[in-house]
Amino acid sequence: MSIEQALAAHTDAWMEIDGVEGTGIGLCDDAPCIKIFVSRPPEEFEDVLPDSVEGHPVLRSHAMEGDE
Repeated sequence: MSIEQALAAHTDAWMEIDGVEGTGIGLCDDAPCIKIFVSRPPEEFEDVLPDSVEGHPVLRSHAMEGDE
């Protein structure tokens, strides 16, 4: 499954989690990864959001107001 397909398959469920603000594809250590943007410290989501999905790494990132 491509990273785009993995993102599309899981975004709706992640967006249902309180504090998840958005998702996207970015770079983690110069390799493509799925980014999940959260409104609280990412550590608070370790038990509810995965470290990887469909073989693709996932990064939980604090989405701060005013970020673009």
